[in-house]
Amino acid sequence: MVALRLASIVAVLLAAALPASAQEGAHPRFALNQVGGGLGIWIEQIVLFNEVQLSIRHPSFWIVESHTVETRLDGGAVAHQWIDSRACPALVIALRARPRITNPAATLPDDFVLNVPPSDTPKTTLAEPASPLTADGWRTPVLRSDYDGEVAAWWWLTRKSLEPCWRTQLTAMGEQRHKPQLATANSRAKWTF
Repeated sequence: MVALRLASIVAVLLAAALPASAQEGAHPRFALNQVGGGLGIWIEQIVLFNEVQLSIRHPSFWIVESHTVETRLDGGAVAHQWIDSRACPALVIALRARPRITNPAATLPDDFVLNVPPSDTPKTTLAEPASPLTADGWRTPVLRSDYDGEVAAWWWLTRKSLEPCWRTQLTAMGEQRHKPQLATANSRAKWTF
C-alpha cells in the first residue's frame, strides 16, 4: 500500500515537473474572439487553440474549436466546428504566422494607437496566458485587439486558408476524447474577452 502511494506521489510530481506541452491531454494555448459588424451583418466568434499531447512518446498536435454566431438581416447561422492539425497542414503554417502578443507593461507611450471602431468591421482579440496560473490551469490572459491591424489581418488570412479544414465532428484522438470547451453559453463565457 505504501509503495503504491509513493508511486502515485512520484507520478504526480513528475507530471508537474514536465512542461505543459509534455503533459498528456489538451492544453488551451491561446484564444481568439471576433465581435462586431454592421451593414446588416453581426458576428460573434470564439476560437480556442488547444495543444494536445496524447503521450510523451507521441508528438503534440493542435485541436482548434470554433463557435460562431452570425446574424444577418435575412436570418443567421450558428456553427460549432473543429480542426485537427494532423489533417490540416494550413493550420501549422497559420500558427507560425500568428502575431505575438507583447507584454502591455513593455509597450512604450509612443506605441499607442487610437483604436476607434469603424462602423462595419468586427473587433478581433487574440488572448494568450501570462502568469500566474489560475486554479483552472490557465493564466491571466494578455490581450491584443484591433479592428484593422496585425491581429485582424492574420485572422482574415488564416480564416481563408482554414476554410477547407473545418469539420462539424472532431476526429478521433486515439483512446482519449477531447471535451468540447465551447459547447454551452457558460463554457463560452470563460473564453470571451
